Amino acid sequence: MNKIFEYDYTNLRKKISADYGSVNKFAKAMGVRGSTMHYRLNNKVEWQQDDVYKACTLLMIPKCEIGNYFYNAKVQGN
Repeated sequence: MNKIFEYDYTNLRKKISADYGSVNKFAKAMGVRGSTMHYRLNNKVEWQQDDVYKACTLLMIPKCEIGNYFYNAKVQGN
């Protein structure tokens, strides 16, 4: 099944880097493998709602800003 669009996780990557120093350290805090986190950030594996909530808690992302980190659609060229 093809995806309709992908998400741009640039803001999330920056927040992870600022707060944890690396994706792997953040993945450990999330309780997942580094490879799993890289897959999520590269649109290979979808984020589950529970994981979004946990990530927001760890990164202290307010509910009103979740969309800025998790739901920015990438612009697709034709």
